[in-house]
Amino acid sequence: MLAIEHARSVNTFVVLDLDYRAYSWASEQEASLYYQIAARASNVIIGNLEEINILSTHASLEYDMQPNKLEAFLKPYFQGVAELIIVKREEDGSQAFTKDGRCLKQGIYPVSVKKPFGAGDAFAGTLIHGLIKGLDIETCIRRGSAAAAINVSRDSCTEAMLSLTELLSFMARNEQTKFK
Repeated sequence: MLAIEHARSVNTFVVLDLDYRAYSWASEQEASLYYQIAARASNVIIGNLEEINILSTHASLEYDMQPNKLEAFLKPYFQGVAELIIVKREEDGSQAFTKDGRCLKQGIYPVSVKKPFGAGDAFAGTLIHGLIKGLDIETCIRRGSAAAAINVSRDSCTEAMLSLTELLSFMARNEQTKFK
């Protein structure tokens, strides 16, 4: 929290990748409390369904994710500094909720999966790169989806890191699915 407070004090753009690991916390309630505090001080919040659910101390949202219910749940975070909330939905794609009320849905790039880890970091890193470069949200999410696909199609995370040229070439050669 100290790092976020310092970043906010010098007007730095703050991205919170929830990256929840149950073994790191004494309880879900403890994780929820700290994630809620950090989320309210972040410009961008990124998480999968489980991680977004940890923001809630209420009943599980995972099994009842109608768009209007999820939007209503996320709305209070937009009353602070949050401008964008990304919900990663694994093989279904991702949803991006914006402060101005838009819900953008993004599919995936189907690939042969060699490993299940690293996709979230590739997605987030590429998304953040695009935001810093001033690209529109749709392009950032599309690029993040492509980076995630490339990552899981390779043997290790280190080897899966890609250049912008490689990313754009992959996107030009491959079709993206629609959000499910």
